Amino acid sequence: MLLPSQLLLRNYPNPFNSATKIEFQLPHNTKEAFLSIYNLRKHLIRRIMVTDHQNFIWWHGKDNSGLNVNSGIYLYQLRAGEVTLTKNGAN
Repeated sequence: MLLPSQLLLRNYPNPFNSATKIEFQLPHNTKEAFLSIYNLRKHLIRRIMVTDHQNFIWWHGKDNSGLNVNSGIYLYQLRAGEVTLTKNGAN
C-alpha cells in the first residue's frame, strides 16, 4: 500500500518556464481521478482527468480556456477516490 507522500510527487522543473511534469501514483483500483491546478486564492485554474494508466501529466501553464496563466506559485491537487492531496509549485 502506498503512503500519501508516495501518491503525489514534486513537479519538475520547479520553477518552470513553459511546462512542468507533475508525477503521481494512483491508489489501487481508482476509477476516477483528477489533477487540479489552483492559484493562491484557491481559484481553480485547470482541471485534468487522469486515467488509471497515467503516472504523470505535463502542465503547460494554461488555464481551462487554453490561456497562459501569470507567473507565480500554484497549488496542484490530486483527487483519487477518497484521497485528496495538495502540493505547491512555481510558474
